[in-house]
Amino acid sequence: MGFIDHYLARIGNHTANEMKVAVGLGLLRRYDGMYRQEFASFLAAAVVNRVFCEEAAQPDASRFLAENRELVEKEAASLSSDNSLCYLLTCSVYLHCYSRHVQRGGKHGFLYNPYLGYIRALSHPVDDWTTYNEICSRFEEKLDHAVVEPLQSLLQLGIFRPLPRNPNARDIYSQVHLFAVSQGVKFQTGPASG
Repeated sequence: MGFIDHYLARIGNHTANEMKVAVGLGLLRRYDGMYRQEFASFLAAAVVNRVFCEEAAQPDASRFLAENRELVEKEAASLSSDNSLCYLLTCSVYLHCYSRHVQRGGKHGFLYNPYLGYIRALSHPVDDWTTYNEICSRFEEKLDHAVVEPLQSLLQLGIFRPLPRNPNARDIYSQVHLFAVSQGVKFQTGPASG
């Protein structure tokens, strides 16, 4: 992996991890007083996993999801009412998926990059819905399912927000990092450097 590939992989993973922790802490605060502490912790983790299309790491968490799937879906979809949060979630998932794309041998850069083409198609749809779906389908065919699945999750939940034509990884990381700090996330080291 070259320098740029390594940088994109590192900043994408770091950004997503900070966002997951920040959203999880925010959800724990929201659920405080609504649910028992253990239930609230499982629910917050399950919602974050749903948004990022990740599996529960522990058997107890998997069991919780199986028993509370409808509530998890409802809570994940409720995040769509906060535009600022949705934009940051979209940005962090964009970088996380770009990281996956590069780690799987995908191209980076602005020309002939199917991942960026897909992001642009999602962010700037054409007027004709049929053409839009055809364009997105063509890009999805060229991309690994693990790369597009979290973005499709955001779309299903109503969380996805349009991104600029050429999103800047460092700017996105900085925005997510500031949000994480505002949510009370404590870091042992400073922000990722390039």
